[in-house]
Amino acid sequence: MKNLKMKYFIWLFSGLTILFLVAAAKLFGIPKNVDWNLFKFLSTIVMGEGFIWWLFFKWAWVWRIWQGWLVPFPNLNGTWKGKIHSNWINPATGERIDSIPARLEVKQSFKRITCQLITAESISKSSSECFEIEPDSGAKQLVFSYQNEPKPSVKERSEPHEGTAKIRIIGKKKIRLEGKYWNDRAKPVSGELEFNYWESDSYSKKAKTTLRHPMKNK
Repeated sequence: MKNLKMKYFIWLFSGLTILFLVAAAKLFGIPKNVDWNLFKFLSTIVMGEGFIWWLFFKWAWVWRIWQGWLVPFPNLNGTWKGKIHSNWINPATGERIDSIPARLEVKQSFKRITCQLITAESISKSSSECFEIEPDSGAKQLVFSYQNEPKPSVKERSEPHEGTAKIRIIGKKKIRLEGKYWNDRAKPVSGELEFNYWESDSYSKKAKTTLRHPMKNK
């Protein structure tokens, strides 16, 4: 239940219990003995309320009506298009490379969120994901560790590595993502990330648009 604001969840849970209690009383009356009527009475309450919460945890948690006051984090499902600003220094020029076009593909359920960061040269897959709320400002963040796997064609300058990303969730109706990352390469690299929402389908032709890396043909 860490993805719910517990005070409001308890109020809703209590309200639904009372609602199904009244409904069961209308259907079966108030049982006076431990018998079949008592079983039907109690099972109506438990099954009815359980079905409502199953629907909520499965689908309805994404509805805007719950966002903020009951579900503290927004629905980030879909494909996000943006850039990586790396502090990596190109040894051939002694300068930082240009911004790297990237896609962030997010799959989110009520209990879990996974991320896949794609550039023209590598794929980073997330692990140990979590949402955080800063206690003072109330700012929301998505934090995850990741494993990066470069394409074999660039292995001479890009090694497999692990890292961490911390991404701020900015805005309400029109969300954008901004953050930073760092990794454990032999010569550690860090940088900044920025993404805007692109579309809901991570597998469409639009989402598979070819990305171009600034180091290509250099």
